[in-house]
Amino acid sequence: MKHGLVIAAVFREMAPNLYARAVQAGNAELRQETCAVLSRYFKTEAAPEGAALRSGESVA
Repeated sequence: MKHGLVIAAVFREMAPNLYARAVQAGNAELRQETCAVLSRYFKTEAAPEGAALRSGESVA
């Protein structure tokens, strides 16, 4: 099986749980988790608390 198909199959198994968690989480929790994932996989630092988003909301 090609790598892409394996990745897709694994994601299909994970997707229902990820969706359920996202639906139950609030915006702040989703932002925090997204920053943690980006930091872990892309070796970046999260935006400082209070940093402005494009919509004018703050990150915190």
